[in-house]
Amino acid sequence: MIVGGRGVGKKSSDNTTVPLCHPHHMELHALGDEFRFWEKHSINPLEWLDKNLDIFMEQRTKPTQKEKQCGDETDFQMDFGAFARRTDPETSHEAAAKVNVTKSRQKTLDALVEYGPMTNEEASVNTGIPLTSISPTFRPLARMGLIREQRNPDGTLKKKKGLNSNNMRIVWEIVE
Repeated sequence: MIVGGRGVGKKSSDNTTVPLCHPHHMELHALGDEFRFWEKHSINPLEWLDKNLDIFMEQRTKPTQKEKQCGDETDFQMDFGAFARRTDPETSHEAAAKVNVTKSRQKTLDALVEYGPMTNEEASVNTGIPLTSISPTFRPLARMGLIREQRNPDGTLKKKKGLNSNNMRIVWEIVE
């Protein structure tokens, strides 16, 4: 939203940004006029920010928040799926907008059910999902209580040597 300092190499603060689902984000770009976009959807973005910013910022930090899908064009719901850091390039933000977090997490769960306890590296090999894409699914699934770090009989974390390195990797398992 065009509020606050902007210019070449600058972007609006998160405090003056209304989050959009991917389809509405793309519609905004296609229209090419932010003011027309808000008018079309009968939304006053400043009022929306006033009413919803605190909720958005709080839920944004809770990975276990149930992802919401965008409804019809008058139903602006926030999508808390994937995020890029504020300092990341625009391509990272575009990629984050396209991620189906639910599908990635489901593939991780399916792999753990089918193959048993494994590291994120092993899950990458078993699913064909790049390590950089599958690794971020483990902690949120653990916070949801669906998987956990496997433990040795003495209570220490079970780890395995990485497939392509000497780095030790955490072994994950499904919660029974």
